[in-house]
Amino acid sequence: MLTVTNAALDAIKEHLSQHNIDSTIRITMMGGCCRGENLRFTVCEKQPNDLSFTFDSTVFLIDRELAARCGAVKVDFADKYDHCPCSGRNGGFSISSERFSFRCGGKGDCKVCTTECATSAVDACKCA
Repeated sequence: MLTVTNAALDAIKEHLSQHNIDSTIRITMMGGCCRGENLRFTVCEKQPNDLSFTFDSTVFLIDRELAARCGAVKVDFADKYDHCPCSGRNGGFSISSERFSFRCGGKGDCKVCTTECATSAVDACKCA
């Protein structure tokens, strides 16, 4: 199951248009420094083992095995985030999953973690 918010869909379509990209959007798992694995976007063609989801003519792909591991996946976009400062972002895309928690843990593992992040509740420290 994939959910793409209207804000995310609008931002993706704008990005594709600005960069003259006519491709599908793949949701994939990639390593990410101290935060471990994270769901990310890539652009590529459909593969035989992909699930395909279309939102307002924009096609999203996710490998069947990854989809089974992740469960429900949600793609969102915000102009500004109000959570973990160690995410290094002041807004943008977030891709979350019901079965994985993508976060630094607020333990100061990453060199950019702040005291605020390290002392806040773990759930407030999502870096996805």
